[in-house]
Amino acid sequence: MTKGKVVAIKEVDVSLDNALGDAVVEWRVSYTPDLEFQRDAVFYQGEGRIAVVSYKGFEAEIFCDGEMRCYNTETQESYRQTIHFLDAGIETDKQLREAHEKLEWDMNPWFDLYLYGEHLDDVQHDLVEAIASASAYVVEQYNNSRVIEGIDNLE
Repeated sequence: MTKGKVVAIKEVDVSLDNALGDAVVEWRVSYTPDLEFQRDAVFYQGEGRIAVVSYKGFEAEIFCDGEMRCYNTETQESYRQTIHFLDAGIETDKQLREAHEKLEWDMNPWFDLYLYGEHLDDVQHDLVEAIASASAYVVEQYNNSRVIEGIDNLE
């Protein structure tokens, strides 16, 4: 990086359809997440299993893991649950980014993929990215099984 030059980070917007590809998502929470406004794990802390992504008999589960401890230096409030952010008026990813300067994080939640109870150590902080990762994983597992079975006309 050139000294003194400011580099902008381009935000890439990935739709759920692009993230899933040919895989299917089944939500395991009692609501359909609003992926347009709430992708960050902060909004799913404490939910546990969020979704199952599947493709032709192969599945990966998405869990929201980790504890959350965040301190708002402006209001001197501690946030440990999603409701604390919502009560503070931080209800969207955009508002969370805007509040970044006044938030000090000690611990934060994340999404991780699980397969039959074992975590795959595939950590994401954005739910759509976690879905994309799960989709890629299950499609790869299906294709690998076809190779192992000697079926060489992969779809």
